[in-house]
Amino acid sequence: MLVKGLIILKNKLYSFLNIVGLAIGIACCTLIPLYVQDEMSFDRFHDNADRI
Repeated sequence: MLVKGLIILKNKLYSFLNIVGLAIGIACCTLIPLYVQDEMSFDRFHDNADRI
């Protein structure tokens, strides 16, 4: 645990880029299914939704 902390402190830019990349990846994996679900549920309240 201590060694990992020292490596993170030693390579601050590299660690920062890795953490930002991980955060962006997790955010995309969360938002893409929400967007797809929203698009798939659009106009479902119409009686003839399958014809739109």
